Amino acid sequence: ITKRARAAIDRRDFEALMPVISDDMELHPAIGGAFVGATTYSGKEGVRRYFEEILEVIEDFQIEPLGFSAWRDYLIVPNRISGHGTASGIDIATEMTFIWRLRDGQFVWGATFFSRAEGLEAIGATEEELELLE
Repeated sequence: ITKRARAAIDRRDFEALMPVISDDMELHPAIGGAFVGATTYSGKEGVRRYFEEILEVIEDFQIEPLGFSAWRDYLIVPNRISGHGTASGIDIATEMTFIWRLRDGQFVWGATFFSRAEGLEAIGATEEELELLE
């Protein structure tokens, strides 16, 4: 599921992403309000709008997963984010942790965090409880 989603995002093919997004998906980006206004995106249209809005303000937007861990029905993925501001031209390079909740082969909840510790605290997990995935 994650490989399919990542490939669709890399191609900027948001229609190909939609089959793995549930109708009741909730996306809570850490940077949402700072860059694009909304703080929660709902459903397939919300996820599509989130990526379209991010691409409007960040050119050459890239997400590079640095590893995968699981806890219960959550997938924890630290990522390297890069690109540059569309208006400012300023380079963007940071790490953020994405946490996804999966149900029946679809993403039903997601949030991004500026640190892994912050993300784990938000879902009630500890490092010791995580299962490393390949």
